[in-house]
Amino acid sequence: MLAVAGFFTVRGYALDDTQLSVRRLLTSTRIPLVGLRRAWIDPTVCKGSLRVMGNGGLFSFTGWFQNKRLGRYRLFATDFRNAVVLKFPDRTIVVTPAEPHAFVEHLHHVIPGLQVGPDAGFA
Repeated sequence: MLAVAGFFTVRGYALDDTQLSVRRLLTSTRIPLVGLRRAWIDPTVCKGSLRVMGNGGLFSFTGWFQNKRLGRYRLFATDFRNAVVLKFPDRTIVVTPAEPHAFVEHLHHVIPGLQVGPDAGFA
């Protein structure tokens, strides 16, 4: 169990103009940024979440989770104080980069029309 959790642990993030790469021990999970509509920082966004499938804290929090605020979302986290929500039309992803403000600022710079901040209906 330790070995499997170790292989999927989040070691960092790489962001370019077209994709976010979640760095793992031996590989990366690539997330295309096409369609990204909104991004915001919220250190409390994962509170009250239930794990649907994934790792609930052994080296990192990864997998599919669900709560009332976001519905079902994919999580790649090590430090919830740095949580950034990425809202796509068909999915939601939460990551925890070391510098969340710089991360969101870079996204806003490279993605025309990206809205920063939660929408009005977000509770």
